[in-house]
Amino acid sequence: MKILVSVSKLDIYFFLIAIFAVIGLNPYYIWGTLQLFYTISLALLILSSFYFKVIFSNRKFSLSPIIFILVFYFSFSNGASVLGATGISAGIAFIFSIKNNYLVSIFYRFKQIYAFILIPGLILWVLHQFLGNDFLYLGKFDESAIPNQLKVDAGQGYALYPFTVVLDYMLYQPIYRFMGPFDEPGVVGTISAIVLAANKFKLKNKSDFIVLFSGVASLSLAFYLMSFIYLLFKSISNFKYFFSLFLIVPSIIGLASINESFRRYTFERLIIQDDGKISGNNRGDLALDIAYSKWTNGDIYDFLFGISDYVSSGASSGKVIFIKTGFFGFLVFLSVFLISFLVSYDKSNKNLDFYIFLLVFFASIYQRPEVLTPVFIMLFLSGIVNSKNI
Repeated sequence: MKILVSVSKLDIYFFLIAIFAVIGLNPYYIWGTLQLFYTISLALLILSSFYFKVIFSNRKFSLSPIIFILVFYFSFSNGASVLGATGISAGIAFIFSIKNNYLVSIFYRFKQIYAFILIPGLILWVLHQFLGNDFLYLGKFDESAIPNQLKVDAGQGYALYPFTVVLDYMLYQPIYRFMGPFDEPGVVGTISAIVLAANKFKLKNKSDFIVLFSGVASLSLAFYLMSFIYLLFKSISNFKYFFSLFLIVPSIIGLASINESFRRYTFERLIIQDDGKISGNNRGDLALDIAYSKWTNGDIYDFLFGISDYVSSGASSGKVIFIKTGFFGFLVFLSVFLISFLVSYDKSNKNLDFYIFLLVFFASIYQRPEVLTPVFIMLFLSGIVNSKNI
């Protein structure tokens, strides 16, 4: 009986850690209060950790101060306040210290919660194709609470529906991109692709199919490319994945040939323009290119520690890491993942899943470099550990 109670308490604790990870994705329910929810949940988890100390690795805990210092430096250099950098560093150090086998259990709970909060928006997304976007429309979301005020300055807002939001300008398009309760479709596309890759694209339960369908409905180019990369390399060793790829690719091409919106969101974004750039690369702009050029051609201080007077234009790509934190900041950034990798990697793990997951995860950084957060560290560590499981 005591064993059953103990397991039940651990399950609850894992569930709370998974909720903490979801909070880090900043769903619209907590816009304007993210710091409050994040701080309270992290404080409760740390206080409770003394009771659940069995789930923490002594080796990883001894390295957690180093992780804390590295993340604090990077976050502070990246524009976070002292309190903000402290919160991010503490959250990552906490996740980092958990034993590998327990991290995988937390990952599966995260996947379930993530899929659950996507369901209402997915149902509405389907219904809107038949009933129109006015169905269950609740009005415009309060602009003052929108986390990215650059969107507000650009005239963008959010249409509010039960348990989901949509960027208002997308409602005037034949098919809007699904984004669930998050601020961009790319969040759903990126997280869904990483979750599927960390789970080795096993579609064994309802949550797996929900995550997959959410990524497809997000019409995120990142999701399609990351998924294609995983399935392509996986098909080398497993004919089942090759067969899946053989069915999926023609289906996507066929859909693009008959649906203009789908074609515009996918294939037309891969067209090479006259200036040599990809037409669908929305992760940068002229201001970012100028700042990156300034970093590469600047003095040694700017090169090492970043451009101090850089003002973000809202663009997001891997270049931002160099611009804001310099080459030294980039090395710090890599060090966090290198240490995380070394404490999670099993030398006996030489299967293809491990290498494909690393490729997919680091490919995501190009278009969404904000990965030094507890949720991404949890996904990174879980993907590494889970790749060795049969």
